[in-house]
Parts: sequence; structure tokens; C-alpha cells
Amino acid sequence: MSNPGITGLVAYWKLDEVSGSRASQVNPTQMLLGDNFTVPSTTAFPRVFSSPRVANFNSVSTESLSLVDTYEFLSPLDDHLIIGLWICPHDVASGGHLVSKWGPGGMEYILEIIGNQIRFKVYDGIKDYTITATAFGNIYNGEWYFIQVYCYPGLETMGVAVNNVWNNTSSGPPNVDNGISAFFLGASGGSPVYYDGYMQDVFVYIGEMFTADEWSWLYHRGRIYEDISAPSAYPVIDVVTERILPDILVYDQDFVGLGLIDDYSSLNWAARYNEEGDFELELPITYMDSPLLAFGNFLRIVTSDKIMIIEEKKPTRSPTEGRLLVNGRSAESILRRRMQMQSHTWKTQAEYIAYHHVFYSVIGGGIPKRIIDLFEDGSGDTWPPTMEFSETVSEQFDTENIYDVVETVLKIVDLGFKIIVPNLQSPKLYFLVYDGVDRSDSVIFSDNFDNLLDASFLTTQKDKINTTQMVIDGDAVYERFFVWVGGSDEGAGGTEPEGLNRFEGRLATSIDRDTDGDDVDDLRDKEFLEIIQERGENVIKLNVALDVFDGNVDPRAPFVISEDYFLGDIVKINTLGHNAFARIVEVVRTYSVEGEKIYIAFDFEV
Repeated sequence: MSNPGITGLVAYWKLDEVSGSRASQVNPTQMLLGDNFTVPSTTAFPRVFSSPRVANFNSVSTESLSLVDTYEFLSPLDDHLIIGLWICPHDVASGGHLVSKWGPGGMEYILEIIGNQIRFKVYDGIKDYTITATAFGNIYNGEWYFIQVYCYPGLETMGVAVNNVWNNTSSGPPNVDNGISAFFLGASGGSPVYYDGYMQDVFVYIGEMFTADEWSWLYHRGRIYEDISAPSAYPVIDVVTERILPDILVYDQDFVGLGLIDDYSSLNWAARYNEEGDFELELPITYMDSPLLAFGNFLRIVTSDKIMIIEEKKPTRSPTEGRLLVNGRSAESILRRRMQMQSHTWKTQAEYIAYHHVFYSVIGGGIPKRIIDLFEDGSGDTWPPTMEFSETVSEQFDTENIYDVVETVLKIVDLGFKIIVPNLQSPKLYFLVYDGVDRSDSVIFSDNFDNLLDASFLTTQKDKINTTQMVIDGDAVYERFFVWVGGSDEGAGGTEPEGLNRFEGRLATSIDRDTDGDDVDDLRDKEFLEIIQERGENVIKLNVALDVFDGNVDPRAPFVISEDYFLGDIVKINTLGHNAFARIVEVVRTYSVEGEKIYIAFDFEV
């Protein structure tokens, strides 16, 4: 990717002043924006951590910044126009004019939010030419977006993009009406719809054309004026600036945006199907006391729906530098903060058991101090959601950790779970049980597709268990219960392993026949044995002889992760004489100076 430089750059407003007029980095005296009705600034939720102050437009106060028409804008009618800026809207539903030269002095162009999307409109003196950023889709409150537009009248083309996702058209204007309307940020000169939200780093080029490579350079890592204007004697493109580093968005414990981190050294971001995920972030030591890294803050990246929580910070120092390692687990770990209140025996759908425990522990359990307000509200009539699966589980849970209950019961039936924030406009944590999609007919990792970078299979019996034993201390004798796949209790059904082919394991859990504490056994023998059988089969399932896939896949060709397949989906592995179905149970994304790498772990027990 390459820097477009400052040729043709007529204005660049950082908008980092505390208040009042805003100066341009290019020709600051001539391109000074006037302040209409006092546009304040804020340091809340900055786009760039090193430059935290942004303009904060308030639509109710009809605030805007403007500049009378100047010779910089009096260009030939067929000159190319390029505009870029960063916004963080607060009221998308009401729309807003972002950048305009549109008013009584002439309708030239206007960039606006309308219908929850970004629209660019140009007038050639006869009619309007309009293009909307439908490829990106809706924008939402509280998120930073890079807005990009161009109009090349000589080629009759124009385009608009959000975060470098483009809509282009060859039906653009043959020229741009060259009027004398004032230039506005946050409004327009005629019938204004005032913008409500943050704005930062606005630039205008006249007479230039950008390549796709230059647009990408501007978007990645959110370049600022110092990057664009760097002298050619200095290296602008190197391995560090070219790495794909997603911004890490930071939220407090009420899920209010605090800012973002974009200058880290490395990030490991692990998402798992039916276990909690985790992350490790390496930063400069200067972040040690940053409020962004307070314990309990939430982290999010756009390439994953997992929400992470900061739990550990470890500063280190070498003779040459100091570094800070930050660790934590995904939002599913919140369930570890609650315990089951009493013993209960279940024989029902596994996901209902999971939903029940989450609801009565963190959402609406009747004990106010246990309720976590950040979770999606529900009632006994509407929550849990409709069951999608039919597997039943026979199990008894004592006063155990809620996370352990959820993980145990869903692993039995091979379902996944996650805690996500589905709506960033009204952020709430939402607990969801789900099943991956069987894509084995369409997504195949094979030598034929050249998407296996390296691969090996290991068949192992190292930790095999095919028979489990539970010993119950009765009133007079010790009762021994053995479980093997195919049998319901000792001496009934299936073939019990024996001799050297018998690999025993212990069920190290207890079952209480008295489920209500009245000193009377409530569990019948059949129910008691069903629980033993369920537990035994689960232990055996996790300790059978199995094929282990050891390899590195190419996650981008010809199948793209998060587009063609997702965490939890079932795919096919065809290599080294094996043709097997496998579920994706872990996706680890790593970001460093070497770029992005994605590692995928498979479970073949599907």
C-alpha cells in the first residue's frame, strides 16, 4: 500500500482544538473553519489514542463548523474531488449532514447520513447524482467509521465507501456546479440536518485521483496528517505499518465506549465453541496506568463477535524496552461469578438446563444483588428463547459453579454457547446456545483445494477410557456401578470390555438420591442409573481412541472464515488417506508484525 501524499491536498482539519475556530494543517489561515453555536470537543472514546481530542457536534444546539467559499474551492468544473473523514455518530436515526457545499449560493455536493446509511450527492447544474454506501450497510451509534468519497467529472464516475467498502458508479456527473456556497462540517447552507456525534481528521483533495491501494493505505490503522505528510526521505511503508491490525475497542463495565487501542505489538484472540475464550495483548509499557486497561473493562475487535474482559496485567522490562502483557477471558467467564443455589436433578433438553441456570443466576433469579443489569432482560414467559434442539440429558448438579454446569451439559450434546452484544446501539449482553451448520458438502480442506498448508494425523490411545466406575457408600455395602458404551448398568445390554481391552476410569462425582433434603430418597433406581450412564458415557466420549488432526490451514482460500464457514460449523477434512467430518471448535487469530494468522482446531467426534 502507498501514501497518496499531500499533492492536491487543499485542507486537512484534525479537529483536535479545545473549542473555537479549527485550523487546517494545510494553509491554516485561509482554510480556518468558523465555529457556529460553539462546537465543543471531548476526549471520550477517541479514535486515535495518541490524539484523543475530537469535535463533538450536538444537533439540538444546531452546532456546525463552516468556511466561506475561497479560491481553494474555485477549481475548474471538471476537477476531481476527494473527501475523507472519521465519524462516530450519536443519533443515526435522525440523519445528519456531514460535509457540504450545498445552499443558496449553489448546490455542489453533500455527504450525509440518511436512512442509517451514508449517501453522497453531487449537482452538475442540471440534476443530482446520488450514490449510497449500501455495500457496507447500516452504521450504528457509538462506532467510529472512515467515510470516503470521490467524484471524477471528467470520467463521469463517483463513489462512496465506509471503512473502505465501496459503492462505485460510472453514471456520475460530467461536471460539478461551481457555486459560492459556504463549506460546512456538521450541517449545510440550506435546510440543514444537523449532525450529532464525534468527528475527526477531515481532508479534501482537489484535482487528484486515488488508487485502491492509496485508499487502503489511508484506512488501515487510521492514518493521520503526520503519516500523509511524512517527507519522502523517511520510510512511510514498512512491515509494521502494513500489518493488518484491527482496532481494539474498549468499553467500561456499563459497556460505554472509552476509546480504542491501535498501536499494540501483538494480539492473540481465541474463540471457542463450547468453552470460554481468552486473549493476550502486548503493548508499550506506557499503557500501564491507562484507564483503558482498567480491570473489568470489555474489549472487542471487528473480526470476532467474542467480547473479552481484562483480568491480568504484567509489566516486563528488558535492557532495551518495557512491555505490558494484558490477559483475560471472554464474557462467558462471567458465569463463573455465580454458584448454583441448591442441588437439582434434571431430565430435559440440555440447552434448557443451560438457559435456566443463566436466567436464575444473573438475569431474573429473584435476588436483586445477583442480577447483572447489563444482561438482556427476560421473564419466565419470554425467556429462555425457543428451544431448537431435542437432545435430553439426565444429570444432577449440586451447588456448583454456573459456568461448569453450562459447559458440562452442552458438551454432552455437542452444542456451543456464547455471550455476545448483538446490538451496539443498545448494548446488552446476551447468552446464546447454538449449533454449528453442517457445511461438509461445500467446505472441504483438502490437498485438491490447496488450502492445507501442512497436515498430519495422529491416532492415539494414550488416555483411552472405555469403562467407568462409580462407588456408592450405602447403608450396609459399597455398591459398584460400571458404565460402558452400549450398556445401561452392569450386566445389561452391550458387551462389557474385559482383560487387556478394558480401560477403566473413575466417575469422581456424587449423586444424591435425596433431592429435596427431607432425608427420603427421591430418585428411583431408573433415574439414578440414567444419571450414572450419562456421566459415564460423557467421560468415555472424551477419552476414546481418536484421530487427531495436526495441521495449519489457509483460512482465506478458497473458503474464507466468517464468510463461508464459522466457529462451530462442521466441515470435511480430506488428506493423507483420511476423509473425515470435523467440527470447528476453536479459532485463534493472531496479529503481529508478521500480519494476521488464523489457527483452527477441529473435533472429529461429530
